Amino acid sequence: MKQTITMTFFSYTGMNRMWAMMQMRDGKKRMRKEPGIVFARLLGSGGGAGYSLSPDFGTYALLCVWQDESDADLFFDRSSFYQTFKNHSSEQFTIYMRSISTRGSWTGESPFIPAERDQQNPYICVLTRATLKKSYLYQFWKRVPNVSKTQAASKGLIFSKGVGEIPFFEQATFTVWENEESMKAFAYQSKYHSEAIKKTREVGGFKEEMFSRFQPYKTTGSWKGKKINFLSNLEAK
Repeated sequence: MKQTITMTFFSYTGMNRMWAMMQMRDGKKRMRKEPGIVFARLLGSGGGAGYSLSPDFGTYALLCVWQDESDADLFFDRSSFYQTFKNHSSEQFTIYMRSISTRGSWTGESPFIPAERDQQNPYICVLTRATLKKSYLYQFWKRVPNVSKTQAASKGLIFSKGVGEIPFFEQATFTVWENEESMKAFAYQSKYHSEAIKKTREVGGFKEEMFSRFQPYKTTGSWKGKKINFLSNLEAK
């Protein structure tokens, strides 16, 4: 068996937004009952493409770690619970991934198991997640606007969304890049981001953090009315 990670984004309108918000509390227990599930998190999102103090009540995400791809397929094709997500949402977009590398933990867990990388596939997904210390909240959010603007303008960025479980305190960003070089150029060479990392390390601003890289290999669905299939050139080979 090969561990499979999926990240699904849902778009909600009207009163369905309230239903989606309730799943942040009620959906955790139900997800644990799904066959083959190893780890699951229901996530809210921030406005714009990256971190934001303003929540996006129309977008929620579901991060899952499965024992095998067949378990993920079973969930998306036949699960009655997933069907309720489809019924309440107007749009769904899912990325299937394998873990490349990971460090840190998520509420004390380290759920991602790195697998062998496909050298013919240059695309990379990154999940950065942290729990902020109260004493660092102001310093963190003060730096966010400049970092987000720099990221949005970064060459090679395909997709970006800020997600999290607890507003202001537990934050994560999920990004998709054309290649590792593009990701590293933003992470280590852009002024605002590199300064933010340095300052955070100096003051120990995080209670917990995780930095994980994944290799995407399949996408389903659409986003903002468009089918996002950045892997089509690989599938054509």
